[in-house]
Amino acid sequence: MEASERRLNLEPDFKRMLIRPRMVEVAGTRHVAFESAPHRNLAEAKYHRELMDSWRVDHVLKTMADWDDFSEVVQIQRIAKTSRQLRIKKGERADGLFLRLFLRAYTQEQLGLERSMSIPQVVEYFSKHGYDLKASQLGSAKRAKLILGAVPKVASTLKLLEIILEAFPGFEYEPMFITRAEDGWDPEGYAANSGRGRNGDD
Repeated sequence: MEASERRLNLEPDFKRMLIRPRMVEVAGTRHVAFESAPHRNLAEAKYHRELMDSWRVDHVLKTMADWDDFSEVVQIQRIAKTSRQLRIKKGERADGLFLRLFLRAYTQEQLGLERSMSIPQVVEYFSKHGYDLKASQLGSAKRAKLILGAVPKVASTLKLLEIILEAFPGFEYEPMFITRAEDGWDPEGYAANSGRGRNGDD
């Protein structure tokens, strides 16, 4: 009888909420692991599972960086679904949204900001940090409404915040970020309210 190999899919199916991510060693390889807790309701469970199914078409969940990426997708999609004031552009990530809203605050001199750089200088500064910024975007930002409490706190937005504060140390950034209570995607909150949770996959 001819032997055959089968691949076993050990990725979580999101029937439960993943909490307390950490890296563990499995057969000599480092891999992200979780505990889990019940979802708050069926609609939330279906929503998160659909996002995971879509995300894993082109991704795998192996590292903390992968988890950060998926968490960002969940939060940006939640904003797109629920915000009446803010339109998320196709393919826009959280740091792109943050930069877009920062430019509104900068050009309108709000949140402790002053126009200390010319438009070409602003474009050059963010371009050297990997952001494809055009002068026309600053013109649009000056006329656009400044929306607060819309930026998720994820790895990419916190990295961009460091870049912004290096050039604009007076930026009062706290009002820009979503608070945990407003967010809805809150693995840490689940962990705090679920006791010890349950080890292993959901």
